[in-house]
Amino acid sequence: TACSQLRSVDLAGNNIGDAGVASLQAALACHPLHKIDLSRCGLSAQACSTLNHVLHVQQCHVTHPYLHGNDIGDAGLLEMCASLCQCSNMVNFQMSCCRAVVYHQLHYHL
Repeated sequence: TACSQLRSVDLAGNNIGDAGVASLQAALACHPLHKIDLSRCGLSAQACSTLNHVLHVQQCHVTHPYLHGNDIGDAGLLEMCASLCQCSNMVNFQMSCCRAVVYHQLHYHL
């Protein structure tokens, strides 16, 4: 099916917000996605909760999640770290400029 052939979703720079991620949840759950670029999309911690669910459903095939430039804060960062613990095949995880205070502490422990 077309859904199973989808490998990359790049919506960087589109202001889809949390509601946009929630609307895309079914499409994002298609597997096996390898790259999800939601940089500068106006996301908050709520979108990270949705993404964490999607990564869990697709058994974490994602190797390149990009979330930099979103105001996800500490709650969103910690939500995504839960995904990291389950994703042994993660290659590149970009979350700079996300207004997370704990980012610098976690950077040294991951």
